[in-house]
Amino acid sequence: MTAQLTATAVPPKSMRDIVDLACRAPSVHNTQPWAWRVEGNTIELYADPRRRLPAADTRGRNLTISCGGALHHAQVAARALGWEPTVTRLPKGSGSTLLALIELTPAPPSPDAAVQLQALRERCTDRRQFTSWPVPGARLWGLAATATKWGAHALPVLDPATRVRAEILVGRALDRQAADPRLAEEQQRWVDHGERDGVPAAVIPETSPSAATNALATVLACSPSATSGGSWTPPTDCSSCAEVPTTSTPGCAWARA
Repeated sequence: MTAQLTATAVPPKSMRDIVDLACRAPSVHNTQPWAWRVEGNTIELYADPRRRLPAADTRGRNLTISCGGALHHAQVAARALGWEPTVTRLPKGSGSTLLALIELTPAPPSPDAAVQLQALRERCTDRRQFTSWPVPGARLWGLAATATKWGAHALPVLDPATRVRAEILVGRALDRQAADPRLAEEQQRWVDHGERDGVPAAVIPETSPSAATNALATVLACSPSATSGGSWTPPTDCSSCAEVPTTSTPGCAWARA
């Protein structure tokens, strides 16, 4: 029995590699609001409430979604390194900071292991503005299908009228956020926060009007009813977007990778 357990134990280096690659996941303002604990062949993923954004994320939704991204990266890394992850979400219920257990068992590395590991190592956030180049509907549906495989429900918004209405709602939300000094102070606090977290000021692009902004403003100017009931700032791009609604238990749905 001892020999069998030793043969299937996950080497400490593999555990470190999985967690290190998981930590390359994107997170809100690069707060990296997670903590890890290793017990035997199991990796425990915890939310770190100290890194929650109290003004912008009162319910902890963005914190949990960020941890869901780390959970996804951990699973991809584990499979690429020859370990099959079995995930249990919210093992102690929604009131606990323990978000997931990842139990590892030996398995052949995924067929595209080298590509997946390179993608994890090179992942970075591109904060440049979106262009007005249209994204093919087939590609958006492909991205939605990928999200569905991980337990989320993604819906491409392809109808122009629906896109405009969605952009109006987003614009109103941005107006309200811009008027809240607490949010501005909170975001600024995470600029150049540290060597390993926060957002470097050097990668934050300057905002400027684009052709897509002016084009959408023209569309709305021709449709007075579209902007009735509130102010709105035209977005940078209206070429395409996608919604990712969640309908199950919030904590569990938010932690979906």
